[in-house]
Amino acid sequence: MIKLTKKFEYLNIIYFSSSLIYGEKKLPASEIENTQPICNYSKIKKKVEKLYLNRSKQFKILRIANIYDLKTTKKTGLICNIKKVLKNDNKLTIPSLNLVRNYLLLDDLCKIILIILKNYTLINQNIINIGHENLSIKKIISIFEKKYKKKINTRIINNKLNPSIPLNINRMKSIINIKRFNKLKDII
Repeated sequence: MIKLTKKFEYLNIIYFSSSLIYGEKKLPASEIENTQPICNYSKIKKKVEKLYLNRSKQFKILRIANIYDLKTTKKTGLICNIKKVLKNDNKLTIPSLNLVRNYLLLDDLCKIILIILKNYTLINQNIINIGHENLSIKKIISIFEKKYKKKINTRIINNKLNPSIPLNINRMKSIINIKRFNKLKDII
């Protein structure tokens, strides 16, 4: 793809990276910060980003947050596990109550990609964080507890491969109006 962007100037390339390349963060990560990937997946994402940054000027890198949708959350992931715990009265196993991630509904990601494609040449930034809500596991649990009026018991198992990665999405907000995006609390 990188070679093609040099040969064909009209190609608009979007590389889907991941917010995981930031590594552990206390404050929301912005696009200009150094990245510190901690797992193989995020290390590979960073290597591919470097290829684009070093060899091409015609690209956009979207560092995408945690994606969820109503179909897949029924099968895997935190939301699915919380629903199972509510149904079976088990304990929810998590790495930390304070772990923070940015969450984005799949439908909203699709809207963002369409907007970026339509406005590709007008967007000056090559790297853009894509996300919506910075939420801790504690906050997500409280959203479920409030909706289902039931206490969720937790069991903490530390896992270094589950870092907190809140995102700064100000660049994205300058391109896209996110007021109509779905909030987790409104769709569960």
